[in-house]
Amino acid sequence: MAASLQEEARRLRKRLEAQNADPVTVALFGQPGAGKSSLINKLVGRPLATVGQKTDQTVQAQIVEWEGLRLVDLPGYGTSKFPPNAWIKKFDPRSFDMFLCVFSGKFHSADTKMFHDLEAKGRTCLFVRQKSDTIWQEGKSQEELRAEIVEDVRRQVGKSVDVYFVSCVSGEGLGDLSDAIFARLPDAKRDRWSLSAKAYTRNALKRKKEAARERVRLHAGLAAANALNPIPGADIAIDVGNLLKLFEEIRKAYGITDRDLQTPIAPELVQVANRIIRWGTKDGLLALLKRYAARQTAERAAKYIPLVGQAIAGMLGFAIAQRAGMDYLDQCHSLAEAILNEALQHDG
Repeated sequence: MAASLQEEARRLRKRLEAQNADPVTVALFGQPGAGKSSLINKLVGRPLATVGQKTDQTVQAQIVEWEGLRLVDLPGYGTSKFPPNAWIKKFDPRSFDMFLCVFSGKFHSADTKMFHDLEAKGRTCLFVRQKSDTIWQEGKSQEELRAEIVEDVRRQVGKSVDVYFVSCVSGEGLGDLSDAIFARLPDAKRDRWSLSAKAYTRNALKRKKEAARERVRLHAGLAAANALNPIPGADIAIDVGNLLKLFEEIRKAYGITDRDLQTPIAPELVQVANRIIRWGTKDGLLALLKRYAARQTAERAAKYIPLVGQAIAGMLGFAIAQRAGMDYLDQCHSLAEAILNEALQHDG
């Protein structure tokens, strides 16, 4: 039994390490001033990329790492300091899961050339018209102007493609773009995008929760197998540090800030915020685990055996750790859902 338990714990650790070591990689290219860095910040939901960097004057990429996402603001393609052949040689397109061609003015011929080079190598590329809030011309409607932009892109690239209109000021189109990225990623990368990218739609938030549920089960299995911390008043031990790490990951995934917790948007969310704060501490988590230990009975959950293994699935510690993780996830999801609903109502 001990050997089996150790082997299952080793498998869980390797699975978590493999997930963490294989990030979603999205590269953004386009002309200087197109708004690539601002778009990166909106996709991750945090101001991590330096805005205003002159990509036509550097041969270095700006790389933003965030919870299993790697978004890269690539240097200008086809510039005097970085001609096309040298660019392709330095930044191997095969190292990226997807490309975003970002433009905010007239579609540039260098972007067309870049697209064709990527297409020839079988890479996925989405076209993003940034700064959609600035599209205006006297005597023409928004529909007419946007149709002209789409037609110009299709004419230049020589095929029918979708163009995503987004604004980092108004938030327009960010949800559609993030959903499009999710849909075109390899299957193995979709959960990571759902978990770590900012959710702008209710469907995206739902996918985030589903992705988080698997992380809860994996961490709960490992916490039960490690059994480092005795639970007061119970004849079991659980790795509390592992669960606290999980809770921090969940809170980051939902983008919940200290301000969200200190000043909830509605009175009914005060208790939810307090639970997130309390359960995110060692003492608060131990108290929660103690409460569950008094109620929970060990059961062999057959449906979890393929995920965590037969020995771990039947442990009382796994049942308790999983319940604590799912409850913390529910609290974070409830708060994030309320914040999203308010934002959608405001935008509507």
